[in-house]
Amino acid sequence: MVDLGKKHQVERVNIVGIADSYQNRLKNFRILVQEKWNKDTLMDYKESEVCASRSGGFSPGFHPIDCRKKIVGQYVVLYMPDPTSCLAFCEIEVFGTKYEDIWLETTDKLDTVIVIDPDTK
Repeated sequence: MVDLGKKHQVERVNIVGIADSYQNRLKNFRILVQEKWNKDTLMDYKESEVCASRSGGFSPGFHPIDCRKKIVGQYVVLYMPDPTSCLAFCEIEVFGTKYEDIWLETTDKLDTVIVIDPDTK
């Protein structure tokens, strides 16, 4: 989950897949955008809007994914509906516009999440 700090209009998400032979660790997922988050319970996915969805395996490297439409929210989540699947990636970048600046029609990089593999030395 990426917390953007406040509401933004999310337009695109870039994902960097892990460069190894386990491409199935990033498959059949959805990118969700939500305005509210309850840290005490699991996210209510019914309250989310789907930015994009992908099926099949994802190759290693950089993958820009445009949202189906611009979605206003504060939280961006990569969600895999299959509870037996493993989600693994290197980096996520979220692009869009601050909610109060939507009329400016500019797209900025909002946040980046980098995942460090604890097994890497």
